[in-house]
Amino acid sequence: MIRRIDLFMPPFSQYGLLHHFTKQMYEALMRHGVEARLLEADYHNPKKFLDAIFASPPECTLSFNGLLPDSEGRFFCDLVKIPHIACLVDSPNRFVELIKSKRTIVTCVDRFSCNFFQGLGLPHVFFMPHAVSPSLCPPKEEGKKEYDAVLLASFIDYEAIRNGWADKYPTAVHWALHEAAEEALRNGERSYVEIFVEAFDRQLQTLGGVDPRTINLVAILQDLEDYINGKDRVELVRSLQGIRLDIFSQAKEEEWKKYLGKEFGNVQLHGAIPFDEALEVMKLSRVILNSCPSLRLGGHERVFAGLACGAALLSSDSAYLRETFTAGKDILFYQHGDRNGIANMVESLIKDEGKRFELANRGREVVMEYHTWDERAKMLLQRVPSMLDAINGVNSNL
Repeated sequence: MIRRIDLFMPPFSQYGLLHHFTKQMYEALMRHGVEARLLEADYHNPKKFLDAIFASPPECTLSFNGLLPDSEGRFFCDLVKIPHIACLVDSPNRFVELIKSKRTIVTCVDRFSCNFFQGLGLPHVFFMPHAVSPSLCPPKEEGKKEYDAVLLASFIDYEAIRNGWADKYPTAVHWALHEAAEEALRNGERSYVEIFVEAFDRQLQTLGGVDPRTINLVAILQDLEDYINGKDRVELVRSLQGIRLDIFSQAKEEEWKKYLGKEFGNVQLHGAIPFDEALEVMKLSRVILNSCPSLRLGGHERVFAGLACGAALLSSDSAYLRETFTAGKDILFYQHGDRNGIANMVESLIKDEGKRFELANRGREVVMEYHTWDERAKMLLQRVPSMLDAINGVNSNL
């Protein structure tokens, strides 16, 4: 049983997402009877932060998307000799260095990411998807919804990424990326990482000319992840020509229009908004679109938050989401490139209020039972104690 945990508030968080998650996990742990502290370090004066930890050391610490080593390769948890739980919100590509810390426990939002870390020799890792606050509620009046369909997503210039592959990578890598990208966009069952590795093996057998040990796999996988996410989002928007669509994104208007052209007058572009504001937008939305083909074996906060806020959810296909939801009953899935199918589903949900309400309400029931931060805290408290025993060299059977 874990009795004390210190949670670290991140120094920076795009859209405030990591701050929101940290606060929600802190409150959930407190509701489970854990003595938790929420700490924030001042970069220029960390003494108060360090004094709080050393004056009353917790059994472990926790942060979202952290903590990576400093410039000298040192991990904070190893320096203070207190195990750390790194709850990763994003893909594992830029967190590979975590395998070097003996006191770091990693949680991943995607099952394949867990396999990825375990394959690199990290023993303490487990699956923990995104979640929502148990108090998150839809608006009381359905008629107050302002948006038909909403996409909250970063813009990615995927053509620019693809055009750089030939110059950046050896021929075998270049062609493997092309092959893997198309398959990853179609396949709702497998991770793009696994698909790329298999494509690269085939290209090596045919073309050769490269030592796999010399390639920058992290950069390659990041390029592939960005490409498939960027392309899928643009194709999704293109499918909705004639249907009112509001996009909230950090991109400039001309970046989206580069791909959409003048015929997409149905699209209203907005700037990026903090996550707390995004929740309010979701409450006012009839349909939330989730485009995330890089996450086939895990759960994104847009899915859970959208349903919790009372919107119907149309998502890129996902093996994990198909386990926890029932297609056509509490969620809808689209296939990449199926423009007619996507348009028909969204238009039907907008026009048929009864169908939309039933789909959204059933989806919300699933979310509030299985995907709240209370459930994630429970998961953490069940999985972490044995890992702490192993890290601390304690035989829990004694």
